Amino acid sequence: MSLYVEIGAPHDAAFDVDALRERVLADLRREAIVTDHQLVAHHHVVLDPAYVHITQASLAETTRIKAVLAGHGVHSVAATAAGPTARSRTTSSRPARSRSGCDAQQLAFKQRRLTS
Repeated sequence: MSLYVEIGAPHDAAFDVDALRERVLADLRREAIVTDHQLVAHHHVVLDPAYVHITQASLAETTRIKAVLAGHGVHSVAATAAGPTARSRTTSSRPARSRSGCDAQQLAFKQRRLTS
């Protein structure tokens, strides 16, 4: 049997991975999803953010970030054919920083995730 288990948590939550694994295994046994099965492999990943909720605030932030990036020669793939291309890159030796502390390249990645 192969299982994928997802546990939701707030952005700044601390995890005791071993304790969570034991709880999940106990819950699976309690619900008779597993009986005499043996765990042979496991892996955990923290996805932060795991899901993006589109809100008016996030749309406004996307617009603001696009303007910051455009000021450094980084443009959205969705730019018009007449406008700058996504291949433009900043030539500044000092990366632009957003309020979140990300440089322009990290912002471009985050922006692509927001608009995909």
